[in-house]
Amino acid sequence: MTKIGDSDQIQHHPSGENPIGPGRAILVTLIVCVVALALVTALNRDRPSVRSDVAPSTQENTPAYSSEENSPPEILSLTAATDRVQPFDLCDVICEAIHPDGEDLTYEWSASAGTIFGEGSHVEWGAPLSEGLYRIAVMVRDAHGGSDESSISLRVRANRPPQIIRMDSDTNWLPGSGSAYLWCEALDPDGDELTFQWSATGGELFGQGEAVIWQAPEGIVDAYWITVTVVDSYGGEARRALPITVTPRDPPDIRAMIVEPLNTSMFKTHGDSWTIYRGRSCTIECVVEDGNGPFSYEWSADHGTLTYDGAVATWEAPNDIVGTTIVVTVTDRDGDKSTASALIYVDTCTCSF
Repeated sequence: MTKIGDSDQIQHHPSGENPIGPGRAILVTLIVCVVALALVTALNRDRPSVRSDVAPSTQENTPAYSSEENSPPEILSLTAATDRVQPFDLCDVICEAIHPDGEDLTYEWSASAGTIFGEGSHVEWGAPLSEGLYRIAVMVRDAHGGSDESSISLRVRANRPPQIIRMDSDTNWLPGSGSAYLWCEALDPDGDELTFQWSATGGELFGQGEAVIWQAPEGIVDAYWITVTVVDSYGGEARRALPITVTPRDPPDIRAMIVEPLNTSMFKTHGDSWTIYRGRSCTIECVVEDGNGPFSYEWSADHGTLTYDGAVATWEAPNDIVGTTIVVTVTDRDGDKSTASALIYVDTCTCSF
């Protein structure tokens, strides 16, 4: 056996070629490429993506709205000028709405009866002739299909005005700068809240509500009218006036105004006033108890036909529905005067009697 020495352990190929061979070299190269590719892929998997700041030209014309992004309009309030409307009258109705995106809004109005006048957020509703409860609705829309809807109910009913039962004072004459206490009793057939408005042709008024104090002017002899107007919350009103004479001496004392029907049964009394049917007549007597007679009488009426003789007057009612104030001024022999009045309403419906 021949022993091989250290110098003989590695032998070179006489041609200089790699003893591994060409097939094995290719295999090794492929393995290296696969490993490198796997390593790059693993490194890029956890790397955050980078978005280009320059959008494609096709994105510039993409619409800014979608069904999910568009916010619908919102109705904040729907209000009417009143909750009770006279038959065949107009009532303002206002819708307050907003759009979160600031878009323009359109308003579509409807009513269960009557007529809508106008457009936009503020319209008028023309009530029908029939009394009842009616619904007014509005639909608010934007340009992208968003909408909101609301409605209110309005009652149509004829308003009956207040009725003054009595207006009076603690005196019918005063010296200059004197004071009188006046009060008014009234009711409303519909149960509406009432307010009292007072006025005078001279002097000063103090207080408010159902009773006031009137202070006469100083040094001016005359008859002054104090008027009260009673108004309900729906615009109905009634008015009454009372004269008070300012004089330095005691004037004739008018104790009563006696009103009686003349050849008619269509006549009635309520409070301190009277009601008569149109075209009918009545008499008014002025009763004076104290004073320096003889007395002279001067009469007047703002409606109808009035004739008089001394302390008694005859009045014929007109054909219209009115309230008539019949006034008498009594003068004594010294020239001192007192004034009194009677209020008579004219009705045109026989059912009232």
